[in-house]
Amino acid sequence: MKLNEELLMESVKNAKLTTYLTHNYHPFPAKFIPQLPNILIQQFSKSGDAVFDPFCCSGTTLVEATLLGRHSIGTDINPISVLASKVKTTPLTAEEIELIERITSTLEKSDPKTDYSEYVPEFHGRDHWFMPHVQNELAMLRSTITDLTEPESSTRLFLDLAFSSIVNLVSNQDSDTRYAAVEKDVPVGKPTKLMIQRTTMMLDRMREFVTKAEDVATEARLADSRQLGFIEDKGIDLLVTSPPYANTYDYYLYHKHRMNWLGLNWRGAMDDEIGSRNKHSSKKEEIDLYVSDMQQSFVHFARILKPGAYAIFIIGDSVIRDMLHKADDIVRKIAEPLG
Repeated sequence: MKLNEELLMESVKNAKLTTYLTHNYHPFPAKFIPQLPNILIQQFSKSGDAVFDPFCCSGTTLVEATLLGRHSIGTDINPISVLASKVKTTPLTAEEIELIERITSTLEKSDPKTDYSEYVPEFHGRDHWFMPHVQNELAMLRSTITDLTEPESSTRLFLDLAFSSIVNLVSNQDSDTRYAAVEKDVPVGKPTKLMIQRTTMMLDRMREFVTKAEDVATEARLADSRQLGFIEDKGIDLLVTSPPYANTYDYYLYHKHRMNWLGLNWRGAMDDEIGSRNKHSSKKEEIDLYVSDMQQSFVHFARILKPGAYAIFIIGDSVIRDMLHKADDIVRKIAEPLG
């Protein structure tokens, strides 16, 4: 089977709508546009096949697999990635949607000036990154969500993701791609207003997603791509992913505030993130570490793919201390000995 490069490039160049359905639920820098996995899944798999994305980020591949009638598995070491992937690929029932609507109505009637200070979580730098009234209002939102939903339920996860999506907006963090504190105008009531707007938008898109999603199995799991023992040998029909590019980004860092508020483990994400700037710039690790980490991952990829199945990687070059490292050379060096 040969890749239709012309179709792929034309689809990418002409992609005007890249945030349809659940794709825009949560900000996630450096994700690829859904047209890429959509075309690749259509060309290299068939209905009912199993598609795997070992670096699933915000679940783009999994959403497209669900829409195309393929089963899918996604893994990531970032808890926000897994949360987003689960919510974006899980069709809600009418009862679940109705519950979220009732909770949204409760938020509309809430008083953001009510004292919720006892529910504000403790974490390093909290007062530097969040104004006191913002802390209080975010605590009110979290308290309402946890009081009215069951742990790990689809409704809890849905509202957690909506909450996560507004945290950086009301923090003092400059943007989702610049980790610096700046002075912002966040009046009392704005966090609640943003939460209601986000939840309402997500519900509208979920209603449409429910009508288009196929009846397939989808799993998003917090897991390390170097440790995929839970996936059986020769169980995957197609692998589609965009792996981390060495020394390009710190995914954990730009979701750190979100994880602090949701009680998620950002330190684990920091320690396990492959190719992070934290490792290659701050800790001065050379490209050899990245190659070793990817090699361990590729051993699993070769093991879990069915004979003759395709593995497709959307890759980018890296620069570490002014030295260019070509991604295609790295992948070829790792992949060819593994078949």
